[in-house]
Amino acid sequence: MFNVFGSIFIILGIMIMEPGFFAAVKDFCIKNAPSRVDTGKKIAVIGVIAVIYIAVDLPVALTNFLPDYIGIKNSLPFIAGLFFGILGVIGCCIGAVTSSLILGESLVNILWECWCITAIGLCMYFGWLYCSMTHRVRFKNMNQYLRYIISAVLGSILCLKPDYMLSYFAAGMLIGLPVNILFGSILYIEPVLPGWCRLTYDAEFELDPSRESLVNANEILHNAAVMNNIASKRIIQTQSCLEELSLRIFRVIPNAKINVNVIYQEAVSMQLNYSGEKYNPFRIHENESGNLINIAGLKIIKYRALRVSFFYHHGENKIHVVDKSNKNSFYAKFN
Repeated sequence: MFNVFGSIFIILGIMIMEPGFFAAVKDFCIKNAPSRVDTGKKIAVIGVIAVIYIAVDLPVALTNFLPDYIGIKNSLPFIAGLFFGILGVIGCCIGAVTSSLILGESLVNILWECWCITAIGLCMYFGWLYCSMTHRVRFKNMNQYLRYIISAVLGSILCLKPDYMLSYFAAGMLIGLPVNILFGSILYIEPVLPGWCRLTYDAEFELDPSRESLVNANEILHNAAVMNNIASKRIIQTQSCLEELSLRIFRVIPNAKINVNVIYQEAVSMQLNYSGEKYNPFRIHENESGNLINIAGLKIIKYRALRVSFFYHHGENKIHVVDKSNKNSFYAKFN
């Protein structure tokens, strides 16, 4: 074991002495830095992950019921690493260091835990992205499950200690996999992608106020849904949600151009982005309080939605509707 670590230090020393080493590392970090994410969101993601890590680690550790290297915390690198990559790794490491300092862990244990988090998180992140043409996190066929399992195995092996390997791998499969299926395949939490990635959609188009534009949009939605073997009932639901939202937007912002991105899967994820004044179409405004048609339209969307959200950022309105055919199971959030 000492020979292995000695060899690693020698190799690292030679690499550091090479003048082009730091330049290569800098280019790699810039190329793979998360795109379309501003500094505030990066800090928020890191902070939330760190807090979650501490919250699931301390209660288990304080009971002394399990060894230090076992716990729910071991599943977080599989989840945060897969969706947030480097940001997730940093958040987990900050949580691990904070929790370990509170518990009075040794420096060796802290460094080892951070190494396991880094190895697993980066294996999940890059292992998934490099093998996925669409760069989506979803579990729909056997290849996607195998991709997850192989990345989890590789990350666990890099933990080096047998006890750590088994503990992390078990947590990644028993806890990490179900949570990732929930986030990726049902709630459609999009991963934070590096600069060389671009998330692909089943349908992408722009919608304007003309009737022809809506007809063309419905045709695009239908064709894409047929290619993904989506039932006709769900196609109609998606089209009616888009029509209701577009009518409300164009009534307030007549010159708006709505960019629509759609993913067809177990649920239908539809994103609408449009510039202009801040306008939340899910709210009943004063001039619409007596309009029963508008209220009925919102109730239709809410009835069909698993999750609905709106936020305004840097001059752009963003809407995300996750539509699910099971009407007895939905959660709608109207901001």
